[in-house]
Amino acid sequence: MKKYLVYLLFLIFTINVNSQEYMDTLVNDSCSCIDGLIQKEQGASFIEKIGLCILNSATPYKEEFLKDTGFDLDDEAEDGQEIGVLVATKMRDVCPDVLVRLSEKLNEEQSSPEPENKEPQTAKEFQEELNEQYKDPLESPLKARAIDFEGHDFFEIDTTYTVTAKFARALNALPFQMKTTSSRLPVYEKYGTATFTLNGQEMQLQLYQSHSLREDEAYKDYLFLPFTDPTNGEETYGGGRFIDLRIPEGNTIVIDFNKAYNPYCAYGEGFSCPIPPVENNLRTPIRAGVKKPKE
Repeated sequence: MKKYLVYLLFLIFTINVNSQEYMDTLVNDSCSCIDGLIQKEQGASFIEKIGLCILNSATPYKEEFLKDTGFDLDDEAEDGQEIGVLVATKMRDVCPDVLVRLSEKLNEEQSSPEPENKEPQTAKEFQEELNEQYKDPLESPLKARAIDFEGHDFFEIDTTYTVTAKFARALNALPFQMKTTSSRLPVYEKYGTATFTLNGQEMQLQLYQSHSLREDEAYKDYLFLPFTDPTNGEETYGGGRFIDLRIPEGNTIVIDFNKAYNPYCAYGEGFSCPIPPVENNLRTPIRAGVKKPKE
């Protein structure tokens, strides 16, 4: 089956893709040939699986592709990731839609529920995972440009910005429509208040629950923390940043600002992003988490 992917990828480099039917065939046939790698190479990325298909192929198309890209197996390590990047770069330049749809198809095949009682991520683990998500053409707001993504610019991890806050459940909270950067008005409600001390100042932040997400079993305990601070516009994205939390079991909640991330709107147009409510405007600079995107 692998020879079909190599052949189809070779066609990408020589044929102008105009037909929707052709693209559908390409996506389906290509995914069928990498299905066998899903279980065999659990840790491999989407890009690496494409490279592995080529490396494991004995067809002449492999040699033609390698010759076309200038990749010489005699001089280079047989690295599936490296060859995969070459393939994906070609796909990005010729037919980026195919790259995104291949990633989407493969991710559907690999999707599995999150394990229960998973240990909380460290800040370093969170930042590494965020970088990986932005390199994936499916998950990344960069889409096909994700191939060129080298990683976010983060502040140095600082435990000063990991606080244990007092948590008070909101009483009789009413649903409201949160403003976004578009006409979309998603329904949230104020779930609770977090009170904490940072840099010698006592502060409060409101935590919100999405009405749509709480209907999803995987996100029924998800809380949303959007905030702004004095670093916005200079060191960090002007529209504020977000932190994802889970409903605490007791009357305290840990907020790790090292896990603060940007809304998709920081990376391009065409997105609809929540605008942090004024009540979550912090007075002290939060030099933790992700910085504004590199230009």
